[in-house]
Amino acid sequence: MKRTKLISFISIAAMALVSSTAGLSQGVSAATVNDTKNGGNSTATASLIKPDEGSEAANIKLTAVPDITFAEQVISGEALTIDSAKTVSDPITVVNPGQDDGWSVSVKTAGFVGTSDDIKGKLLRGAVLSFDAGTVSTDNPAAVTDEEKPTGVAIPVNETDGLITSASTNQGYGTWYHKHEVNEVHLSIPSANVAGDYQADLVWTLGNAPK
Repeated sequence: MKRTKLISFISIAAMALVSSTAGLSQGVSAATVNDTKNGGNSTATASLIKPDEGSEAANIKLTAVPDITFAEQVISGEALTIDSAKTVSDPITVVNPGQDDGWSVSVKTAGFVGTSDDIKGKLLRGAVLSFDAGTVSTDNPAAVTDEEKPTGVAIPVNETDGLITSASTNQGYGTWYHKHEVNEVHLSIPSANVAGDYQADLVWTLGNAPK
């Protein structure tokens, strides 16, 4: 994957027009010339350059991913569906300093495992964490067309990498946030599980998207 970063240089060049009226004496002051109030032209130039390929500054980065908590639930021996998380922390955040090839974020988990003493290491069998598509946004929306926006994907999270956000070629420049509200994260738990505290380790991976 090629990796780049934007560096900005700004230079301003201005030209002042001087009266060319025939017979103007050398003794005319600058104030007299400026008082003619003639129009003028100037230029502004900007250059954006890429850092050295392979440098840390050139890398696309996954800078934040969410921690998720669900409220306590009372089990009844029947399947349980939790429609909404209690908290979802940071949005999935990707910073792209000018890479053209696109990027993707995937997530997987080996499942929920017991953490309290009486069930330590015990699997929460059949439990499925899932995300809705969520909302993908940038810190500079006015500068981005719809065709340049990454896409959020609704997925169940399992032991296989599942694509949750992606930007194709010539998409996803700058900083992007894939946010999930609490009611966009769900957990289903089949029956035949026991009470206790469980935790799933979510593994997030930044990579290339399909072209």
